[in-house]
Amino acid sequence: MEQSIVQFDSITVSFEDKAGRRQSIDEFAQGFEHGILFFGHPPETSDIKVVLDLKTNFGERTFRFNFCRMDRALGHYLIDELVIKWVVLWEWYHQEKYDTGEKFHEDIPKDLVRAFYREIDVQNEKRMENYFEEDYDEEDGGFSDSYSNYTSLDFTIEGDPINTLERMRNQGVFFEYYFKVWIDLEHSLPAIRRIIDALDVHTPE
Repeated sequence: MEQSIVQFDSITVSFEDKAGRRQSIDEFAQGFEHGILFFGHPPETSDIKVVLDLKTNFGERTFRFNFCRMDRALGHYLIDELVIKWVVLWEWYHQEKYDTGEKFHEDIPKDLVRAFYREIDVQNEKRMENYFEEDYDEEDGGFSDSYSNYTSLDFTIEGDPINTLERMRNQGVFFEYYFKVWIDLEHSLPAIRRIIDALDVHTPE
């Protein structure tokens, strides 16, 4: 890897209008009946910027993108897509459900889970191949939470020449194209989770 690996110590998200005035997540969410995530963005938010202030191992960094920015290929707002992607990455990295903390695999010490990736990924890859070959035995393979997460991750990095399972497993990094940085998963996921949780509080089920 040519670029340095960024470690996120903390992330603060705010919302900035054209005049440069900022609102916190709590303040901004008051204008939404159904929450910030996964719902339509009203016209009055067209000029709002999402501002991410990060404290990292390289000092403080700030990223901005339009709150109404869409990923045309996937049909999601960027802010929603980032949340979806990083929840998938969290579940893969920790091999547990994001919302409940329920482990995908029992009797595996937490410090050995990442060493278990290769075996689990190979198993899930084989199950996926068998499924598409119409030779999938649900009783034998089972649509486990680990398998479901694997298929979501496979979709997330499909056709990606940089973020491969091998690199993610062996080096513990993920390249975020929107910010053009390599992210240290082990160090950064806790800070990323805190922000996702803060946004999710204002998004009723």
